[in-house]
Amino acid sequence: MLPKTAMARISASVSLVLLVALLGFVAWSEWFAGSDAESGIGGPYELVNTQGETVTPASFDGQYRLIYFGYTHCPSVCPQTANAMSRALDHLAEKAPQRAKAITPVFITIDPDRDDGERLAAWLDNFHQRFVGLTGSDGQIRRAAEQFRVTYEKRGPEGFEEGSTMAEQAKAKGYLMQHSSYVFLMGPDGQYVDHVSTNAGATQITRMLTKHVAG
Repeated sequence: MLPKTAMARISASVSLVLLVALLGFVAWSEWFAGSDAESGIGGPYELVNTQGETVTPASFDGQYRLIYFGYTHCPSVCPQTANAMSRALDHLAEKAPQRAKAITPVFITIDPDRDDGERLAAWLDNFHQRFVGLTGSDGQIRRAAEQFRVTYEKRGPEGFEEGSTMAEQAKAKGYLMQHSSYVFLMGPDGQYVDHVSTNAGATQITRMLTKHVAG
């Protein structure tokens, strides 16, 4: 057993790391929420869909795009968000079917090492039938994420508190991806319209779509 002084130093070090991470996330969130950041969201990218076809923003011309960056091995947030996006589109379709048809839901993986087209397609089968799944090389994914101010990093079990749920999940899956989590609405011209955080749920996503998508 470690001496109490050593345990105290370890505990203090862990607390400091967590505090720095929290402050960094808060600062990033505040920066992201600013109007200057929002005006720069979106831009050129080149990815690959689940059929192996090249996809760029021009592939969606004339359509609103509801975009989320996540990964299929995600233990909770990503499937919850994909489900919320699906429910929001279904809710909108009940009241305004033509408006709902004008929106394409897009899921861009941040884990291309594991999320090839086949796995992405199988995972998206659990959600809205019009979901478009996009993957690509590490460089392609990184460039696309940068266009949307999305950050992410790979973390193994050692990146979490020993014995924690996250550490156990990372051990079981090999690694987890820590990432910023927003749902973006882009217009038919590919320009940024609005976004919500992923803890908003289907109701707030529906409100965003109702507010911005033309009838």
